[in-house]
Amino acid sequence: MTARLLCAGGLFFESKTHRRVSARPSCPFEEAKQFLEMDGHSVEAVSEAVGYSDSRAFRRLFKKMTGLSPAEYRRRFSSRGFLSAR
Repeated sequence: MTARLLCAGGLFFESKTHRRVSARPSCPFEEAKQFLEMDGHSVEAVSEAVGYSDSRAFRRLFKKMTGLSPAEYRRRFSSRGFLSAR
């Protein structure tokens, strides 16, 4: 069984040992933020696009990493929300 990788500040860690595995310029949650800012992508589709087959786990980790649920993030930062706030 492969350990799940967690991203923090662009660094990836094994979920069980918290051992640093690698540094990548792009974190799955940064990618997810971009998808959520665009219209037309469900949270389930976004979670799968960034490598999570379990959207419930994705929602929990997204909230833990960003402080907002995916839906809250979308409401706050989507381009449509920005335009309607004007």
